[in-house]
Amino acid sequence: MTGNDLTEIIPGNFTRYSQLEELYLNDNTIASIGNDDFSEGLSQLLLLSLDGNPLWNISDRAFSNLTALQNLTIRNTPLSTVQADAFLGLSHLQYLTLDGSDIEELPADVFTHIGQTPLVSVKGTQLTHLPEGIFSTVNTSSFNIDLSNNIWECDCMSVPLRDYLTANPNILVTDVICVWPLESRGVSITVVTEMNVTFTCYAPSILTHPQNTSVLTGDSITLNCNITALPRPEVTWSRDNQSIEYDQRVQLLEDGSLLISDVMLDDVGVYQCVISNINGSDSSYFGELNVTEATCFDNIQSPHETDVDCGGEFCSPCNITQMCVNNSDCLGDLVCLYTYQLPSTLDYISSRAPLANTCNIMELASQLLEDRIMESTPDVLGLNITFDGNITDIQDQMKQALADQFEVDVSTILTTNIVTIPRTQTPLIQVYFSVPHTNDGDRIVSLLREQVHNGDLSGTLKITDSGNQYDIRINV
Repeated sequence: MTGNDLTEIIPGNFTRYSQLEELYLNDNTIASIGNDDFSEGLSQLLLLSLDGNPLWNISDRAFSNLTALQNLTIRNTPLSTVQADAFLGLSHLQYLTLDGSDIEELPADVFTHIGQTPLVSVKGTQLTHLPEGIFSTVNTSSFNIDLSNNIWECDCMSVPLRDYLTANPNILVTDVICVWPLESRGVSITVVTEMNVTFTCYAPSILTHPQNTSVLTGDSITLNCNITALPRPEVTWSRDNQSIEYDQRVQLLEDGSLLISDVMLDDVGVYQCVISNINGSDSSYFGELNVTEATCFDNIQSPHETDVDCGGEFCSPCNITQMCVNNSDCLGDLVCLYTYQLPSTLDYISSRAPLANTCNIMELASQLLEDRIMESTPDVLGLNITFDGNITDIQDQMKQALADQFEVDVSTILTTNIVTIPRTQTPLIQVYFSVPHTNDGDRIVSLLREQVHNGDLSGTLKITDSGNQYDIRINV
């Protein structure tokens, strides 16, 4: 009955199967086992397998009517707790396995009714400790248990387990290996004392705090919160006083630090980690994370860029550079980049292509150019540039619009250029212009920086001091 999408076991369903010896209910959708689910039939059942079910509950006395059962396997389930009398009545049980479950704790009397079982396997679970006296009812001459690949914490709460296993090493199939604290990792719990590592418990303390830092979008960043504590503390990170939920992109590292991959603009904020265990708690200093959107103009290659430094102009999603005259000269969906040799250069990229390569075509349909200019410029500094059919007038229109915007003489605007680069979502629009090292030029630079600081500028700003002039680029 494996893989049949069974959701529950209905009492009485197995009444006619009194001679059945093996029952496989693996990989169904059974979430709970009640105390009367196996109340009828199955009196001769020797093997029951419930592996791979989304099983979260097993009631007391759930298997008490399976008196002949010898082999019970409940592997790879989300089961997190086991009732004390869950295995009551299984006096003939030879093998019990709970491997790969989410069990976090076992009751002290869980083995009371199966203390004669030759082998119990609880491997690869979430167990960190075992309660004192859990093995008090087992027959040490015949009982064996496999506790490997769990996340054992070798601290003050593990002293009873250490002492019992030291006195009765034969019940273990494999050693219990410490995972925490880090200085004991990989060492058997019965050997740790020989390393002068004491089984103590103490309040948590943060050794390394998160720092103020900056990062580009698309990169990764680790915010430090190196911790020490016994038992292992709970670690909570917050951003702007709101708890962070961990996922594949935002991960809590083992030492308490926070790893953020593929950083986004939304990750900006003030971060703090808080740690706590039964002995106390500690809070880190605040660390501010600033995020800047990576562009093709920051001289840094980001994961989504393919050209280092981008030549100071644009990034290519293709590693092939070639000269082109017509669109047919380009690969795939690429088209030509039409370059017009004006008093300054106007670079134009077709709206239907991710990139265009270089060429020297001196004619282009005026309506197509007009459409792109009108599409590109309204959100840049509030400029209102119209196209009157004369391509050589575009630079003059831009100069006049910028001069009016900053209330300076048009001669203060030395050069202008506009570039439109299509992207997956909205196009990247760039306005270039230069101003001299004069009072008016200095005032324009100060005004732009003030607009950025106040959030009044739509886009990102880069100002380069070239010696005798300021070269200004605005990305929108």
